[in-house]
Amino acid sequence: CFFQFMRLFSLFFLFAASLLPMSALTWEARAVPESSGRPRPPGIPLSFLIKPCSLVCFGFSSFDADDGSTIVPMQEMLDAATLSYDRMAGNWWKIAMVIFISAEAHYSVLMAANVIGIGHQNIIKVQCDGDGRMMPSRLEEEIAFARQEGLRPLCVVATAATTVRGAYDDLEALATIAHRENLWLHVDAAWGGTCLFSNEHRRLMDGIEKADSVCWDAHKMMGVPLICSAFLVKDPMVLRRLCDHTNVAHYLFHSDAELDDLGRYSLQCARRNDALKLWLEWRARGDAGWAKMVDTRMADADYLEQKINEHPSLEMMSTRMWTNVCFRFTTEDSSMDLNDLNTEIRKRLIQEGTFMVSRSNIGDDVILRMVVVNQNVDRTTLDRFLERVVHHGEEICRGLPSLSEP
Repeated sequence: CFFQFMRLFSLFFLFAASLLPMSALTWEARAVPESSGRPRPPGIPLSFLIKPCSLVCFGFSSFDADDGSTIVPMQEMLDAATLSYDRMAGNWWKIAMVIFISAEAHYSVLMAANVIGIGHQNIIKVQCDGDGRMMPSRLEEEIAFARQEGLRPLCVVATAATTVRGAYDDLEALATIAHRENLWLHVDAAWGGTCLFSNEHRRLMDGIEKADSVCWDAHKMMGVPLICSAFLVKDPMVLRRLCDHTNVAHYLFHSDAELDDLGRYSLQCARRNDALKLWLEWRARGDAGWAKMVDTRMADADYLEQKINEHPSLEMMSTRMWTNVCFRFTTEDSSMDLNDLNTEIRKRLIQEGTFMVSRSNIGDDVILRMVVVNQNVDRTTLDRFLERVVHHGEEICRGLPSLSEP
């Protein structure tokens, strides 16, 4: 009941936030220290602002609240280009730059490359291993080959929990390669970054402190209302250089607030106060509350995986690192196409209105992708879910039509 009250309370504050001055809406972790003697703008306490940076061991760094992780790759690429080339010279885009990503990375990286002019054709997808993780040895080969072809490597985008499998790339290994090759390392932790709250599961992101930038979505595992994303950068001056064009906006930006104004570190200008809803939820739960949530969801995913392994008609389709449980219904009837079978199972689940589960592909195989993330789901619900999957699978194998068919 307390959490429900806090969520309702947050809706009131979100409305009230639209009346606050812009100085109260910044998410700038380079806020003025208490010891500086200078007054800080009103708003969210500094101790909260630096929490996301401390989670990834960036120290007193810089971060920004963005309009979702789909936008973040664009800012990350521009940061990398700003550090590597003089963008202001006007010809940086003429350089044949390439970006290295996991073959199972989020599609937003391709979109961002198109938007800023690099082009999705200059995105090099690095082969993954059998668990869906980028292979460091293949990354080294791709970088060497790109240079041999006269291309200019720009950055490496690692993934902390891929969309389908929930696989975590080896950040330690990728950081070693990226920095040896003088490349920017961005970590897309939009989905899996919440593991850092858990003492048990934060090992999934060992090496995160070696990244140059990280994105993280509080509106995913943490359940904060859309949109609530953070973009963390180790060197805040990279953002400052990227947004140097703000100097011409004398009607907005003034020297007396140069270090405090988020507009000087962001591609956005007017924005909503997305930080406030995260702050309220964080105040209600605390670090221990987030850690318990992560550990509970992971334990529930373990339970679901165990039940799948115990059932003769179900099989796991990938190893599991996060709460993504990728599986399918199987049958000994060789005449049945398993891809069509599992596609029809999902269709019937949705038609009967009991469960809505994601369908995806691993290689050429159609799989049911159950992501244990809803905080209202318990093990009774998971048992019921598997029972309905098996029920529909067996009916399809017997040739029975769905109830919605005439």
